[in-house]
Order: sequence, then C-alpha cells, then structure tokens
Amino acid sequence: MNIAQKQVGWSFLIWWTGLTIIGGLVANAIADRLSLGILNWPTDTGILLSMLGSGVFALTVSAAQWILLRRLFSKTAWWLVAGTLGRAVGLLIGSFAIVLLSHQINLQAGLLSSAIYFTLRGAVLGASQWLVLRQWRTKAGWWVLGNAIGWMLGPTLLGLFIPSLTTNAPVISDLISVAIAGAVTGAVLVWILRQPTPAPMKETGGSRLIVTWISVWAISWGVSWAVGWSVIRYIISSGYIIESGKFGGMIAGGIAGLIGGVGSAIVLKMAKPSDGLKIYHLVLLALGWAGIVYYDWLDGFIVAGLPVAQNKFGIVTMAISTNPIKPGIGGPLSGLVGGILTALILLWSSRSLDWKQLCVIVIGWAAGFAIGGWIAWTIGFQIAMNYADGPLYGNKSSVSSLILFTLISVLCGAFAGWCGGVITLKQFSLIPSQNPKIIEVPVKTSRKKK
Repeated sequence: MNIAQKQVGWSFLIWWTGLTIIGGLVANAIADRLSLGILNWPTDTGILLSMLGSGVFALTVSAAQWILLRRLFSKTAWWLVAGTLGRAVGLLIGSFAIVLLSHQINLQAGLLSSAIYFTLRGAVLGASQWLVLRQWRTKAGWWVLGNAIGWMLGPTLLGLFIPSLTTNAPVISDLISVAIAGAVTGAVLVWILRQPTPAPMKETGGSRLIVTWISVWAISWGVSWAVGWSVIRYIISSGYIIESGKFGGMIAGGIAGLIGGVGSAIVLKMAKPSDGLKIYHLVLLALGWAGIVYYDWLDGFIVAGLPVAQNKFGIVTMAISTNPIKPGIGGPLSGLVGGILTALILLWSSRSLDWKQLCVIVIGWAAGFAIGGWIAWTIGFQIAMNYADGPLYGNKSSVSSLILFTLISVLCGAFAGWCGGVITLKQFSLIPSQNPKIIEVPVKTSRKKK
C-alpha cells in the first residue's frame, strides 16, 4: 500500500534526518568496537574489513530508515539489502578509483582524493537503493545524485574548514557528517515521494537475459581468477615454475572462457528459441570463447611480472617485475575476436545481420573486455602478487588477497558482460524469426453485396 503523495511533508525530512543520525552513530560505535573501520591499513585484509564495517554501517542506517519507510510502502526489506551491499561495494569501487587516479595522474592523498572517494561511494549506494526506489516513484534517478552529494559533503566540509575535528573529536565529526547526509538525502527523498507512482510495467525477457549475461561473465571472471592464482600459488610454494606461470593462466582462461561461452550460448538460445541457432552453433560459440579468452588471462599473467629467473646458484626462482604495469593487448584482443565470433555465428544461423550490426556487436565486446581487463590488472597487480609470491605486507597466507582480487574480477567481468551482452541482445532482437512453422497468413476482407 502506497501513501498518497500529498501526505509526505517536511516532517518526514525531520524524522529521516533524525533516524539517519541515530543509525549512523550506533553503526560507527559498532564498527569501532569490532575494529572494522581500518581502511587506512595498507593491507588487503584491511580493505576487506573496511568493506565489512561499511556494510555494518549501512545495515544499521538502513534499518533505522526502514522504520520510516515501512509505514509508506510494502516490501521494504529490500532496502536493507540494497543499502548494505551498495555501501560495501561502493567502498571497494571508490578505493579502486583512487588507486587508478594515483597511478595515472599521480593524485596524492588529500582533500580532493577523499572527496572523489566519498562521492563514488555515495553514488554506488544510491544506485543500489535506486533499484528499490524506482518501483515506488518516478524520477527516482535523482536519488543517486543526492547520495553522492550528501555522503561527500560532510567529510569534505569538515576537512576544508575544521580538519582537526576528525582527530580531536571523532564523535562530533561523525555526528556532523551523518546529519548533513541525512538532511540532503532526506530532502531529495521528500521531492521524489511527491512524484507520481510509476505505471505498472511488465518485466521483459530482455532485461532478465541481460542480468543473466552479466551474472555469467561476473562468475566466469571471479571463478577463473581464484582458480588460476591458486594454481600459481601452488606452483610457487612447491618450488616449481612452469613457463613463467603460463600454466595457471591457461587454466584460468580456459575456465573463464568455458563458463562465459556456455552461458552466452544459453542466453542467446533463450533470447529467441524460434531462431535458427542449432546445437552445433552454440557448441562452437562456447568452445570458441574458451579458446579465445586464454590470451586475455595469459597476457595478464605475463604483464603481472611472472618471468622465470635464476639466482647465482642456478636455481629457478620467481622475479617480480619492476616495470610499470601495462594494460597489454590480451583484453582487447579477446573481446575483439570473441565479438567477431559471436557476430559470425549469429550471421551463420540467421543470415539477417548486416555489416553495421556486426561492427556494433564486435565493438561492444571489445570495449567491455578492454576496459574490464585494464581495470582488473591496473588495480589488482600488487594484490595478486601478494597472494602468489609471498608477504608484501607481512602476511604469508594472505587469503584476503585472493578474495579481494576475486571481487575485483567479478566487478570487471560483470562490466564486460554488460557491455557485450546488452549490445548483442539489442542487435539480436532485430533479427526476424527463422521458425518455418510461423507463417504469416494474409487476412482477407469480405465486401458485403449491396
């Protein structure tokens, strides 16, 4: 049951701000008590614990906000899930962005980098909650901007005008930051709740297929990197190096390509069951991706600096490359060849794609793999090496490095699947049905005799 728009007044803003403040202060107390707010630790474990702490913070704040929302709408439990996951993933993405900027434009730690981090973290939180909010009101997309500004404004203003407050009075600093965030997001939410209720929409098969395709490549990259780097870790710890770690790259690439190829074939068959795609088309598509993505993962292992080296006694050892990380050509090459393969198989099965559609499909997959692979390796280089080649931070086991790098791979794989999948399904939907059983029969019109 949805409340009428006219009943949402500014008293809602007061309640929203107050509940957000209470939830934020309680959440900070819990995170500090459990030592979860340790993003400043230069370890992979510190980042993971900070993600956990950020999730605890969001869960507590979302629970306080849920007390208010549950009186207005039904099925509000998803607000808790969206807030928790959005804030945790937002912290990870914000950290990725700072690492990228520090490498590419030499951005130093300071007020600007903090503002960028808080903005991205808030935007990701808003985007996850937008998925819930858009079902209740139209124009819910402004919620993303409201969260990006609201959660950035407090820490930025404090750092600009009262930088010592965070150290000398952290509770007051937290209170001000959360109060500003609550006021800004509350004002945006009041405006959104005064908008009309969205018209009921039937869920299209295309949206479900896009989600499936994104999930396929996210799982593909995550599983493959976890297995591939585990193989490398075993090789290193056993004292044997097989072709500079290429064995692990081959395993990772094969797993990723196989999962992604099989998933892609299933999605295409689900997209239009009546089309001319036969079982041998789908098998070739799956096997083709399995062989192609090998180059992406192999290139990643070579770029990561896993050359064979010998010490003065002639014993084979692992030498970490000191050269700056390079994107390589593996990612773009895999996406380019994979896109061509997908487009040609669709052309083979239906013979209804023109050259423009072929180019669009190829560009979609090439761009997704190029950007996703570059981000994964630019950010994950030291993380992966920490797991594979010992204690960069004094942590020999460093299982958290594998977990963190797997999370990075999942996000980048999801992006690659989104780029290629959305464009492919868009072009694939334009292909006319090839089912011979579907015959259009002209309708005869009869004229009455005068």
